[in-house]
Amino acid sequence: KATASSVACTAGAGAIDLVSVTASADTVSQGQTTAMDTVLQVVLIFRNLGDGQITNVDTPLLRFADTIADRTAEYAVTMTGADVVFPDTVGVGTVVSCTFAVAVSGSATLGYITVDGSVDGDISGGAATTSDTQAAAADSFLVQAPGVITNASITSSADTALTNSGTDTVAISVVVEGSLMPLTVN
Repeated sequence: KATASSVACTAGAGAIDLVSVTASADTVSQGQTTAMDTVLQVVLIFRNLGDGQITNVDTPLLRFADTIADRTAEYAVTMTGADVVFPDTVGVGTVVSCTFAVAVSGSATLGYITVDGSVDGDISGGAATTSDTQAAAADSFLVQAPGVITNASITSSADTALTNSGTDTVAISVVVEGSLMPLTVN
């Protein structure tokens, strides 16, 4: 991992340092899309630690993995915002924050997933490249199966109820069963 103290810099050259990759949620569900109210967002932050500009910066990439394999194909990633337009120039000392919306495949691997990233660009007028492929602070989240709720029963206190009577009350009980425990609503 390249850090401020370990980045080898050529005089007048830029050096990319991938600072962090942070997920907005600790838990997501298989099939969770970017159209849902609870969109998984990932923020990737990088900076130029060198003493020269970085040009032709490629759009940063996100990588998803568990302890067994790369799971990136199970996620659809769209950059939704950034401090710069890619490709562009990142000046000396500049910090760039990029936000991504992430959709989780309906068949995404269950369990803990680490999200990391990579970014690269040109230095010294394009004569060489600089890149960082591992954040100093990567993040992880838990992928779980989507909740299943079924209507177990509906009962009422009367077989027949008159409308517009104004005085009669009919109690209705709904029992909803899910993966954790039944819920009764009266």
